[in-house]
Amino acid sequence: MRKALTSIKSLFRIEEIGFFVFFFLIVVSFFDQPQGSLSLIDLHKLLLFFTLFLSLVVVSVPGRALRVIRDWLPVLFFLSVYLNLHHLIDFLNPNDYDEALIRIDRLLFGVQPSLWMERFLWVPLTEFLTICYSLFYFYPLPLAVVLYSRKSRFSDFRSYATSIILCFYLGFLGYVLVPAVGPRFTLQYAQELEGSSFSQDLRSTLDYVESTKRDVFPSLHNAITLLALLFAFKYEKRIFYPFLPIALGLFLSTVYLRYHYGIDVICGWALGLICFRLGADLNRWWETS
Repeated sequence: MRKALTSIKSLFRIEEIGFFVFFFLIVVSFFDQPQGSLSLIDLHKLLLFFTLFLSLVVVSVPGRALRVIRDWLPVLFFLSVYLNLHHLIDFLNPNDYDEALIRIDRLLFGVQPSLWMERFLWVPLTEFLTICYSLFYFYPLPLAVVLYSRKSRFSDFRSYATSIILCFYLGFLGYVLVPAVGPRFTLQYAQELEGSSFSQDLRSTLDYVESTKRDVFPSLHNAITLLALLFAFKYEKRIFYPFLPIALGLFLSTVYLRYHYGIDVICGWALGLICFRLGADLNRWWETS
């Protein structure tokens, strides 16, 4: 067993193993879809299979020929898994847990946080927080680029990248175990979110991109942003300080814009802290032992 594990560790990086596990589970879930749903028309599925093909090609090529692609391939890993995750959620756990999350919020806060925040609705604030929320998809990248651009910081890059991917996969596991659609679909609000056509179109675009509709618990927006912020403080304070206001706005936006319950935010922060503490050690164990 130990010899087999050593062989696997010598061939694959830990984030590649994570992708292969999710890939297998998602493909199994395809066969439970109507009409056997392995249609090549589905671009999300095409991306998933292309990612698998590319990862196997990259791993099989010796030396440094495809090293850059391999170093950045995890971006495709979590993207392709996320875009197909709804199949796995529907297959393994088709029940929504919004009522349980609402009860937990009531127990913890005495109110529903997003309903309580209605009193602070203000168009300029909505505009700003919508932009902050949308920057989540780019937020982790600057630190990764800075660390990767310096050969002497490659080990820091690997620690950071592994922690981010670990956080995504643990968050995806949370989506499968506790699927929920979020407060904007389950709570009744007295006021609509108002804003310019730009912010409304931006939120509509986000709703379209985020095709896994039951991706509430835990809040990966909070987890990944906190994790990136902590690593920026540790490695590159020149990135930390400019990004801090955006991060604070993003934390607030997840509840203000009615995407998440309060408990989602708390557990998202907890997940970020866990991955910050364990991600680098896990990568070091995988690559050196």
